[in-house]
Amino acid sequence: MVLLSIVLALVGLLTSTLATVTLPMRDPPPLQGPPNLLKGSDEKLSRQQIKRDIKNTGDVAACDKEYRTGTWVNHECTEKFVTDPLYIRPKVRWEGLECAAAWNDAKIRWNFCDRPNNTSFSASVSNFLKYVEVRACRDLALHNNCVLSASCEARHSMLDAKEDWTGAGAYLVWNSLTQVLALIKNYQSSLRQAAVEVQNKKNKFVDTFAPQGHRPDDAIWLNVLLTLILIPSTTLGTLFWKGALKDLDFFKDKSLALDLSKDTSQALVSAGYIITKTFIEKETAKEVTFDYLYDNLVSKWTDQIDQLINTLFSGTDESLQQLSKIISDGKMIAGATDRSEGTTDHTEAFLQEKLAERAFYAAAIPSVWKMRNPYASYPVVLDLGPDCNRDIGSDKYFRSKENYKQGWICLDGHNYILASTYERNNDGPNCLPEFYPWCLNLPGNLFPLPGLDKIINPNETFGGVTVEDLVAGAVNTWKRSGKMNIMDNTLEVINPSNKDDFDDIWDHGIRAPGNIRIPVCSVEEADFLAKDGTTNGLPDENRPSFPCLRDPNKGYESTYWGTWPN
Repeated sequence: MVLLSIVLALVGLLTSTLATVTLPMRDPPPLQGPPNLLKGSDEKLSRQQIKRDIKNTGDVAACDKEYRTGTWVNHECTEKFVTDPLYIRPKVRWEGLECAAAWNDAKIRWNFCDRPNNTSFSASVSNFLKYVEVRACRDLALHNNCVLSASCEARHSMLDAKEDWTGAGAYLVWNSLTQVLALIKNYQSSLRQAAVEVQNKKNKFVDTFAPQGHRPDDAIWLNVLLTLILIPSTTLGTLFWKGALKDLDFFKDKSLALDLSKDTSQALVSAGYIITKTFIEKETAKEVTFDYLYDNLVSKWTDQIDQLINTLFSGTDESLQQLSKIISDGKMIAGATDRSEGTTDHTEAFLQEKLAERAFYAAAIPSVWKMRNPYASYPVVLDLGPDCNRDIGSDKYFRSKENYKQGWICLDGHNYILASTYERNNDGPNCLPEFYPWCLNLPGNLFPLPGLDKIINPNETFGGVTVEDLVAGAVNTWKRSGKMNIMDNTLEVINPSNKDDFDDIWDHGIRAPGNIRIPVCSVEEADFLAKDGTTNGLPDENRPSFPCLRDPNKGYESTYWGTWPN
């Protein structure tokens, strides 16, 4: 009896002691998925259920704040995936801490709990991952609260509410999102600096390529503006991300680098392209002048990036898909690499290479030629056939060899000349000495273009654009169009969401098909149309491509010069 009393006393003492002791953390029990989430259903369908719940009961029945995927909340900040980033690849770190599950749960919290209550996406994610003080990821101000300094902190002790549980991987997810923002902000800063450089060279540009000034023509300048608006989300965006991503540790893994770098770049560029198309819609009704184009270049480029951030971090289904593609597998985090070289200052290199100016001038130079005073120059790429070592017989079309040699280029064993003509019906009797042979109907209907001597070789003043760039870009556009000259914007310039278009930009830059639009045709065709003008029987569909036909297989009857082709 005494023994029994002692045992009972010891048991009571042990019980009361255990009641006051904080037990060590145990693996959390499996948590159930959100109510009303039907097996096999997707999040979109489930949100429809949520809306019905709110409408019928005023309650978000599908919101379970304790829901977690996998076991990512069990991981500690003392694990090697956190403490040894120099020795573990980004993808392995991401997988080791189950960051994909953490990101998935952040999206579930947003979709099922916070989105129906009109909470912002960035606030929802920062609250879920427990980085509440660093959530301003939609603010592109130079100083905001969306920073890259989040450090590892796991919250899953018995003292933490179960709905607040996080694991070590939370900080990698958060830092991935802020790394995306940092990259885009660097891009915006680069665009701003490049646009200012272009604006500062406005007079030099006009003096070189339209030495007697430029004429007003709203239609032409609007087309130029629409082309220039696209630059940040097509050619330039592709080239920037191509360089920026290669400096991230993830893409230094040789087994992953190229394909994933292209996929991630395309996701970023495509997101911007969708934004840009909305900007274009706003511009089509405006009266555009040369000064308007130049004076608004900075805002036209940088405003797109503001909107890109707002859209990318808006929490829509599309933006979540884009973000997931960009940050998945640890693409934005540090880790071991295959390369020993240090990271370069990509933004500085981007500016030094003048890639933005290069894209601008490739689009602007052909257009300003058409705006020359006193008469417009209509640029054309003349196709003079193969064999670059022969006499191409071009002398009879020009007044002298001096007139065309600056525009002659041999590409892939083929002869091309970048030249121009005038619209004789606009010249009338007001001929200057420069145009006497033209006015007297003497041989030689083709003329050199001003400024070619300044861009035979790369010229830093104009972004390094060369005659060869303009010819190659025009020929590539012409070939992609089935050797038709589509100059009237019925053909989409280039769409980076299309893999073939994106690959072309990635490989060829400004020379990619669709970037440079100068008509291409035989020298005989250009000579005939130049002699005939645009009002002597030329069908209207051919006017944008003058002095070439839109479709070389469709001839026409001239009032004065017979049939072409004859």
